Formats: sequence, C-alpha cells, structure tokens
Amino acid sequence: MYMDDIDVNATTLEDTDGIVLTQTLPLTPRKAKQRSTSINKQLKLDKKELYGKEIRKILILGSADSGKSTIIRQIRLSNSAAFTGEEKDFFKKIIWENICCSTKALVIGAEKLGIGIKSWDFLNDAILIKEYQFEKKKDLVEEEICTAIKRLWKDESLKECYRRRIEIPEALIQDTSIHFFNDLERIFDKKYAPTDQDIILCRKATFNITETTISSTSGLLKFYDVGGQKHLRSFWVPYFEDSHAILFVAALSSFNQVMQEEDSLNRMVDSLELFKSISNNTLLVKCPIILFLNKIDLLLEKIKIVKVQDFFPEFKDPQSEKAVVNFFTKKFKDSTPRELNYIHYTTGTDSKLMAKINRNVL
Repeated sequence: MYMDDIDVNATTLEDTDGIVLTQTLPLTPRKAKQRSTSINKQLKLDKKELYGKEIRKILILGSADSGKSTIIRQIRLSNSAAFTGEEKDFFKKIIWENICCSTKALVIGAEKLGIGIKSWDFLNDAILIKEYQFEKKKDLVEEEICTAIKRLWKDESLKECYRRRIEIPEALIQDTSIHFFNDLERIFDKKYAPTDQDIILCRKATFNITETTISSTSGLLKFYDVGGQKHLRSFWVPYFEDSHAILFVAALSSFNQVMQEEDSLNRMVDSLELFKSISNNTLLVKCPIILFLNKIDLLLEKIKIVKVQDFFPEFKDPQSEKAVVNFFTKKFKDSTPRELNYIHYTTGTDSKLMAKINRNVL
C-alpha cells in the first residue's frame, strides 16, 4: 500500500476522528502485555468503525542508537503529519540537552585526543560545561551556559575534535551536533521554536514504546517504536502478536563501536544477533521483515579512516565502499533463513531520501 493519499490533521495530538497520532506507552512486562492486548482489541474496533478498511500494525525494532526514532519522525513528516506545538516544546528541551551534552563530550574528547582547549580565555568555560547538568524542567538554558557554549565553539580544539570524532567513538559525540553548533544564536534565542529539521536531527533515546498512527483514506498505519537497549528487549514480545510487518533498523556505521550498557560487545555484532533472534522468532514467522541498513552516510565517512578488518577480521576485500556495504549486507542475509526481499540503504536524516523510501516501502 502506498501512502500518497495521507490526510492527517496534526494541529493537536488527535485528529478530528479522535485517532491519536503519537503517544508513549508503558514498558513493564505486565503493563506491556496488558497494553498489547488492549491495542489488538482496539484495532479490531477501529476496523469495524472504518468499515473494513485496512489497519496495519508495524513494529520498528533495532539496537539502541540505530536511528529508529529518526525514521519514525521522517515517516510522520513525509505523510503530512506535522509536529504539534506541544511536541515542539518537548523537543526544544531535548535539543538544548543535546547541545549541552555534545559540548561536554567535545571538551572531554579534545582532552583524549591531546589537543585540549587552545585558548586560555575558554578554560573556565570548559570547566563549567564539564560540571553542568542540564535539567529538562527548565524553560531556558542559563545565560551563563549559553555564553560558555558559544565561546567554546569558537575554540579550534573543539572543531578539530568534532572533525576527528571517529577516532574516539567512546566519547559519544553526536554526528548531527554540527547542525546545532552552527546555529547557536537562533537556538538559544528566547523565542526559539524547533524546525522540522531540528527535530529530525536531535537525539533522544527511547525507553518506552511510542505509538504513532498515520491516517489515510484507505485505513490506518500504526507504528510502534520500541526501546532498543538490551534490558528493554524482554518487553517486546507482547507487541509481536498480530503484527503485520517488522521494520528492522541497523546502523551500518556502528561496526567500530561498543554497547553503552556492555562495553565488551560490539554494536554491529549485537545488531546482527538481534536480527537473527527476531527473524527466527516463532511468533513472527508469518510477519515480513523490512530491513533498513541505516546511517550509510556515516559508514562511508568512517571507512576512510577506520579499517573494518580491525573489528571484523573475516573481511578480506580491499576496503572500498561497495565491498564494505556488500560485506555487512551479506552478514544480515546469512543470519536468517528467510529470503530478504526488502533491504534498503538509508540515511535517516536525509528527508528527501526517506520520503522516497517511505512511498515505495509503505
């Protein structure tokens, strides 16, 4: 089914028919089961009310930081489901937190690289940022912090650290932070309201299950974005029942990174093991899997510096873009007995590319 006929009223969290566009669901074993049962009952009721129109339940699964939430935001926007004022206020604080955390990561990263803060004038700013803890309940970032971040970004050591962030993956420097650093005056303005691009590029870990409903003339698509951290995966199972498709997202750029919650486990290895587990799950045997090999832009940037063979010794080919992409694609194909008919190479932050893929896939 294509989604060119989408008609969503997104001025509030509900459209005129009372269909919730986005909501956060509980994530505990009992509540997850109760909520899943409730969802399936509601889907049947919705189907009756829509006189047999198709309703599809799609789970978005993958490891933490694979880009799942970014993709669901892109799906919303490509189908005319604009972010509400309430959501923009929420993301505004997430963006401020991203900037504060990224600045701290750059200061620490510069120290790891041995380049430090180059200007003595900014040393006090660096100390202030390293000790600062952002509080989401605040409506504004303190003027002192805004000023410190603006000054620090003028220091060449932080810009050099950002350019060399691939060398220190443990520093957790956000790849999209350059978008915000280059526009600090606008973002720290008291009247700031996030643009769609700001929201697409901000980073927010998913610790619950977020339901997003897209309403079309032919029916409903209900997407469930599920937290990818290892300790949350046991809560996924209740949502498997009656799913129409799995959209599995894997970050190709993660091949040289480790899990935050288990630093002995490579992120790509974890993603492959998770994909194998999902594709072999008996509850999902009739459920088609759409594989999004995401962050390909970051992969192509990374392999100019980092050797794949250092992390995957079985990679023997010359390190060309095609060879690396084919290597990891084969890894995913070999991890499942299924015939993978839907594989897409994605850049979750590229709105035009994602809109095209969404039209063709969904």
